[in-house]
Amino acid sequence: QIHIDFGFVPPCLVFVLVLLFGQEIPGLAQTTCFLDKCCIHQTDQEKKLQGIRQLGGFLRVSQRMVILWQPEYFTRLWCVYELAAFHYINFDVKGTVDIVPLKLPVLSLSLFCYHFLACLVMAVLGPTILLSEMHASWVLENIPELWIVPWMMCTWFGAFFFGLYVIP
Repeated sequence: QIHIDFGFVPPCLVFVLVLLFGQEIPGLAQTTCFLDKCCIHQTDQEKKLQGIRQLGGFLRVSQRMVILWQPEYFTRLWCVYELAAFHYINFDVKGTVDIVPLKLPVLSLSLFCYHFLACLVMAVLGPTILLSEMHASWVLENIPELWIVPWMMCTWFGAFFFGLYVIP
């Protein structure tokens, strides 16, 4: 009888719920955010100038600046000006600047999805394949007797920690 352990599902479910709704959990301190691209008009030059004139006020009360970085970030004068102004205004107050690559969240979410899928596949197919009669006969025919135990340990390690298993 094959026992399939789905113990990895609850932590993955908690991760997804916090990822989607974590900012709305009651009781947690709420922070405000000034997103320049959304708060300063990008096409109307008059409104844009008014927004730029008020930028110092936002930066003065800001404790932290998060830069959503991409390779073109420092080629835009607007971005360099904003960073320099934040540093100048918050120089004595220890204002922090965090640089977050824009591709990092996509990579993290992709790796999470891959790992979740690999764990799910291994939880369902792993025992079926690794404990099958076909696999046992293949191991006995192709692996020297001295190496059968290390082979099985490496196979299980690879199956559960890397999420990959290909029957040779």
